Amino acid sequence: DHSEVPLKLIAESSSGRKRKLRLVVRVTKTEVIQLAIYCPYWIINRTPLSLHFSESSKDNFASLNCSELIMFSFGRRQKHKIYLRCDSCGKCTKGVAVDGVG
Repeated sequence: DHSEVPLKLIAESSSGRKRKLRLVVRVTKTEVIQLAIYCPYWIINRTPLSLHFSESSKDNFASLNCSELIMFSFGRRQKHKIYLRCDSCGKCTKGVAVDGVG
């Protein structure tokens, strides 16, 4: 009694940077509206520092300010590594694997 519809949303900032969001909307015939969001990776910045995060390269960073949350996933052919950079030091981490335990 339900159907699923895949959607891809693309938001473009004033600087021309595009962000993609892939969703699957499941429609059921009930009187209740439920919203479930699944994302395999979340980062919450619990530091007082402004961090910058990239899931694909050392060039394309998104800002992550204090107490902000970012949700992301990897493309099928991407290595599951993230890169972090801090404003105060300016250096970028080497790729950190996020799918390993420990």
